[in-house]
Amino acid sequence: GFAFLGAPAQAVTVSGLYSVEVPVDGSSSAQLQQGYEEGLRRVLVRVSGSRDVLSRDGIQSVLAEAESLLLSYQFLRGDDGGNRLQMSFGAVGVNRALASIDAPVWGANRPLTLAWIAVEERGSRRLITEGAESDQWQSAFAQAASERGLPVALPSENFRGDRELLSEIWGQFVGRVRSSAPDTSHDVMALVRVSQSGGQWRAGWVFDGMAMDGGEEVVTAANPQALARAVIDRWAGLPCGRP
Repeated sequence: GFAFLGAPAQAVTVSGLYSVEVPVDGSSSAQLQQGYEEGLRRVLVRVSGSRDVLSRDGIQSVLAEAESLLLSYQFLRGDDGGNRLQMSFGAVGVNRALASIDAPVWGANRPLTLAWIAVEERGSRRLITEGAESDQWQSAFAQAASERGLPVALPSENFRGDRELLSEIWGQFVGRVRSSAPDTSHDVMALVRVSQSGGQWRAGWVFDGMAMDGGEEVVTAANPQALARAVIDRWAGLPCGRP
């Protein structure tokens, strides 16, 4: 497995770990109950740091008690006819529920990953930077990171026009990229290259700031959102700064 070198240097405190919003079909008590359970599922994964929590013995009885773990909720009716349920669960109750099924609690202090993501689309490559809200890749990674409560930073827009840096990221030359951005604080640096292969999207990455355990890791998925989720799920599963 992977191990982070040393203690997290820039670990950041993640807020909102116990708050979540999920789509629901309606506001009947059965539909709300489904919403509470789905919300709690997401919170349990985020707080324990692992999807394995959902296959543990006793998880069904924990989910059945979802409503009793709520601090507050709000039913939101969308203009497009889509309904959403916004919930905040109590940290004490959720942590106790995790303990009851022998699942870990990953604290709010989590290592910060600086992600250099180069995307090749329609024959041209570009760097994904912060502040590009209209960018589907930026929003896909931001959404996936928030789902897992994993702090991920993107480089600033100043780096966007740097073709040399882009090819260093693509070539996964860790040392050169590290010296290009010495001022950006992080615990771990990931160099990610995203491209299309067949009908699939492919992301391959290497880490810096961890004891390296072989070369490039790769995941594939059908669309940008699913690819970002697959990458972030893999990152969140690494034993970094864990209890």
